[in-house]
Formats: sequence, structure tokens, C-alpha cells
Amino acid sequence: MFRHMIAQGGTGDLSTEDHLDAARPADEFDFPPAERYEITEHAADVINTRRAGGGRILVVGTSALRTRETATGTDGRVSPGTGSTSLRITPGHRFRACDAFVTNLHEPRSSELVLAGALTGRDFLIATYRDELVPPATGFNYFGDSMLST
Repeated sequence: MFRHMIAQGGTGDLSTEDHLDAARPADEFDFPPAERYEITEHAADVINTRRAGGGRILVVGTSALRTRETATGTDGRVSPGTGSTSLRITPGHRFRACDAFVTNLHEPRSSELVLAGALTGRDFLIATYRDELVPPATGFNYFGDSMLST
């Protein structure tokens, strides 16, 4: 059951995801380890009020996006609190907490690029890299490089 949820892009059960990580061949993407987070009650209230009023939510950074998706219920409401996330965001993920996303340019074949492609669409993102970034030999992970995904 959880394997199906994970394959469909749902958050699934984190202990099941950890079990699958252990069985994964070492040559696959290097998904980030678990990260601790805290969402204050004030922050959750601001986000939830904005959403309820029809506003869009812009998330900055892969850690913030993983946190928001972990702390957002199926009803789209963000819950305050602390915890950790091992969430992998891959194509097929059903975004509940993000309308647009700012992140730096990520190296090809990185898990962060897979995450960005889950929001923008893989084909569009790969075409953009191929047509706009690779020909001028754009550097990756430099201060100031970024992309906006919507």
C-alpha cells in the first residue's frame, strides 16, 4: 500500500521510504538526508490565511519546499510544529503547499533537479537546461544563480 502511495508521489510512510532507501542501488540519485524543521504558529497562520484568501504561495529553497509539503495536510492547511522530513519530491508528486518555487540552478542528474522538474514538468525543465543553460556553459551552484518554477 505505501509503496503504491510513494510511486504515485504521495508522502507515504516515512519508515517505509527509509526501508526502500536501504534497498536502493547506490548508483541512483542522492536524495538528501532527513532534515529538521520548525514552523511557527504565526508562520502557519500567515500561510493558511493567504491560501484561504486565494493567494499564491512562493517557496524558496529545496529544504523549505520539502518542509512545507511535509507539514501540509491533504486539506492544504499548514500545521505548526517541529519535526523532520525525509520527503522525496519526484515527478508525479501532488503539490499541496506550493504554487511557485525559487531555487538555485542544480547540476544535471541531481535529486534537486528532479525535485524542480516535479513542479515545472521534466520535459520543460530539461529543454530549458539544454537550450538555455548548457550552450553558454552556465555554472551551477554559484552564488546568485537561480530559477523560478511555476
